[in-house]
Amino acid sequence: MDHTMKTGKDASGKLFDNIIKRFDLKNDSALCKRMNVAPPQISKIRNGYYDVSPSMLIHIHENLGYTFPEMRALLPKPSKKG
Repeated sequence: MDHTMKTGKDASGKLFDNIIKRFDLKNDSALCKRMNVAPPQISKIRNGYYDVSPSMLIHIHENLGYTFPEMRALLPKPSKKG
């Protein structure tokens, strides 16, 4: 049984695409090397199996210099339930 939360394909793609563009990277593989994260992490986020975690946001902030408002603007808005 799959317990992962599906958030929608490429829901966080704008953030990763922006990082790729800002650092003139060629692809997600180069992104993973620049961020020092395992490729499956990026793939699972891009494909909507996981949200960008708070620890990933902190990692991006500390290692790539993004501000939290910058990242928030590039992430999908949370859906309102109820």
